[in-house]
Amino acid sequence: MANAQSRPVFEALATRQWHDYQRRTPGTYFAEAWDTLTMDEAYAVQMEVARLRCAAGDAVVGYKVGCIGSGVRRGRAIRHERSDPRPSFPQ
Repeated sequence: MANAQSRPVFEALATRQWHDYQRRTPGTYFAEAWDTLTMDEAYAVQMEVARLRCAAGDAVVGYKVGCIGSGVRRGRAIRHERSDPRPSFPQ
């Protein structure tokens, strides 16, 4: 997905990921021979999936924080901690 940093592309992938989740077949995009995502692209898709899930009735119940150690960040060329929303699972 390199060089395809447009909102419609992220929305389309997020919609696909959301539909995969609903069908209980997560990650079909990654099983195919597609371009890889940059870290920023992956986070943009992840945020859009969270938005779709919340629009469907799930709720963000917390955030996962990662890459807090300076060695981890240095090894991945990350300048700051990363966090992502954790929507609740349907009951």
